[in-house]
Amino acid sequence: MTVAVERRSAGERAAPSKAADPAAFVDDGDTRARATLSFFWFQLMNSPLPASAQKVQQALAAAGLDTRVTELESAARTSQQAADVLGVAMGQIAKSLIFRALDSGRAVLVIAAGDRRVDEALVAAALGEPIARATPEFVREHSGFAIGGVAPLAHAADMVTFVDVSLRRFDQVWAAGGTPHCVFPISPADLARVAGGVELKVN
Repeated sequence: MTVAVERRSAGERAAPSKAADPAAFVDDGDTRARATLSFFWFQLMNSPLPASAQKVQQALAAAGLDTRVTELESAARTSQQAADVLGVAMGQIAKSLIFRALDSGRAVLVIAAGDRRVDEALVAAALGEPIARATPEFVREHSGFAIGGVAPLAHAADMVTFVDVSLRRFDQVWAAGGTPHCVFPISPADLARVAGGVELKVN
């Protein structure tokens, strides 16, 4: 499967998912220039993503979603950093937080809007047992990703998942794509579907 990568620096706004081939702007008579530009454009758009981001891209494609994981030039480890780089509202960042259920030891994923603080008591009530923040080792073991790059799908193990209903405020949100440098756009409805999550008021 072919995956594509865009590189975007801080301050730039999200570009349309389908970019035009720059060779189209070269005069038709200059075939050599057109061929050269097309080759370099092909190389750029088919630069490999990191392995963990490729896994996310493949899972998105398998779910029938026509969206693309984007690799940013700077890491976006927090919701504010991601919002600043993408030029979107902080609430449009769908952050993935992993908790450990204290009685059963289950992994619990909460996908929350970046401008919302998760009320652990509300999540615990929906789950039916108390929860606590997971260690970095627990996060990697169950998700397959490091903290800061946890995607809402393509996990190493099944997790109980809750999705912040306040994400429905937006037509499009952005989620981590497997590394702190990788993100992808998705609608809140599709996010809940591919994550297999129950929508919940988390704040």
